[in-house]
Amino acid sequence: MKSTMEDIVKSVLNPDLHLPLFYATDLSRLPPTDVNHCDMSAVLLELQALRREVRDLKPLEQEVCDLREQLSCVERCTNIERYAAEGMIPKSINDFPPLTGSVTVPEKLDVPLENGKYAQYGK
Repeated sequence: MKSTMEDIVKSVLNPDLHLPLFYATDLSRLPPTDVNHCDMSAVLLELQALRREVRDLKPLEQEVCDLREQLSCVERCTNIERYAAEGMIPKSINDFPPLTGSVTVPEKLDVPLENGKYAQYGK
C-alpha cells in the first residue's frame, strides 16, 4: 500500500511524466446525453458569466448614446464652419452686412406742445 502511494505521488509531482490523454476522435461513437446527464453547475457558471457581461454592457449603452449626441453636435458645428468657409454664412457677428434702407422724413413734423398747440419742425 505504501509503495502504491509513493508511486502515485512520484507520478503526480514529476514534471517530465506525461500521462496519456483520452479523447474521442469520432464524436458519433459517443453515447447520447440528455438533460439528466448534464453538469448543471457548469451551465450555472456559464449563465452567471453571461449575466455579468450583460450588466457590464448596460453602462456602455448610455456612453454610446452620449457619444452619438456629441458626434451630431460636432457634425452640426463642422457644417456651420464649412458653410462659413464657402461664404454662405458669416463667420462672426462683425461679418454681417450693414442694414440698409431708406427712411422717409416728412417735410414738416407736427409735435404737440403742453398747451395743446402743435409746433412744426422740418427741413
